[in-house]
Amino acid sequence: MKPTQRETTEHYKNEDPQAKCNILKERVKEMLNTCTKFDLTNCIKIERHYNKIHMRSLRAQRLFNKREKLLNQQRMQQLRNNTQYTQKESIARSANLASRHTSSFELLQQQFWETISVGPEYICCVCQQLWYRQSVVSAESLKTEHNSNLSSLDSKQWICRTCNQYVKSGRIPPLSKANNTTMPNIPADLHLHSLEERLIALRTPFMQIRELLRGRQMSMKCNVVNVPAIVTNTVRMLHKRIDESHTIPVKFKRKLSYNHSVMSQNVKPKKVLDAANWLVTNSQLYKEEGVSILQTWPQTLQTMDQEWKEFVDIRDIDTNSGANEQQKNVLTDSQTEMEPDSDDEWTEVVNEDAQPSGSLDTMPEFTTEGSLAYCLAPSEGNHPLGLFQDKYSEELAFPTLFCGQPRNENNVKVHYSDICKWELRHKDRRFAKCVPNIFFKAKKLQINQIQQKLHFA
Repeated sequence: MKPTQRETTEHYKNEDPQAKCNILKERVKEMLNTCTKFDLTNCIKIERHYNKIHMRSLRAQRLFNKREKLLNQQRMQQLRNNTQYTQKESIARSANLASRHTSSFELLQQQFWETISVGPEYICCVCQQLWYRQSVVSAESLKTEHNSNLSSLDSKQWICRTCNQYVKSGRIPPLSKANNTTMPNIPADLHLHSLEERLIALRTPFMQIRELLRGRQMSMKCNVVNVPAIVTNTVRMLHKRIDESHTIPVKFKRKLSYNHSVMSQNVKPKKVLDAANWLVTNSQLYKEEGVSILQTWPQTLQTMDQEWKEFVDIRDIDTNSGANEQQKNVLTDSQTEMEPDSDDEWTEVVNEDAQPSGSLDTMPEFTTEGSLAYCLAPSEGNHPLGLFQDKYSEELAFPTLFCGQPRNENNVKVHYSDICKWELRHKDRRFAKCVPNIFFKAKKLQINQIQQKLHFA
């Protein structure tokens, strides 16, 4: 039987430490002799327990404590006089520190990789935003009228903690569909790239976006200049002479007199005209701005000017036909100028295939194809407008994101910063992929915060 701590302390309370130690040793020996293999571990624990009690009773005496410290100091001094021991001690100390550092670093690194192994893949069934796992809770047991029946991972419904608090308190979440916080569906006609979007936008946000040296991140320099654009003239220029099957190079400029262009890409006029026609027909903001497009442009596309035909089809010109015409011209000139008896004045057409190899292979071919581009400046001659002075500046500047529609009026007031977060974290990644719109929102938020602080001051 294992004696309790209370029995041992009461039995040896008034005895000397040495007597205690002897009696404990004898008792432990008896228990070790009588115990089985199963009880061997218990006997070892009992022995350690009694040794601890004995050492505590000895170290409670000041003389014993001082003597033990002096003996330890003398022993360590003797050991450290040996160079081999000092070298081993320094190596062991550095290894211990390195093991502690690496273990902590590896632990932090492992925690980091575990944290980022799963991204924001959980969709809130109320606000339809993307969240991390620690930001959502299960919505299976929570039945609410604001639920959009969206399931993300594991075919389960999740709800973010913010919407969960609103629902439990009986309030409408500000970023839910019940509060008219929705996005319009993008039609097929508005799937445009950046330059095609600029050509049909009623506002041009001029900004300097540059790529940083590392990380492939982008940065913006200076302010955002919001300038109205005249889309009617641009559309009229595009559908005037260009056929619907062609793609032309376009340079987007601030002014036509500038040599530098803001954007330079190939544009398909048919695609731009279809998008402009859809916006004029279905967009509320475009109707309020009074934008109108000529509806007979499909008929005018059939009649092309010869100058534009050469401009578009310059890459399809057959070089062999030009060489044949040149050969014919040379032969006719020689036939008219030469007389029958003048053999010395006879000339032969130079055959380019007969030229020695290597004499003209490395010579550059100077062409004017790169310089041929259609320059457009829809915002030339217009005065800039403030971002808050122009109420629908963002909606008119990015028609492919908002589809020409204003943001819905909410029943519960929502701050602009919350709207920006909702649009960037929405499961529809249209806003998160548009870098100019992100910088536009950031600049607008910055100006709004400065104005609020100035009013408060």
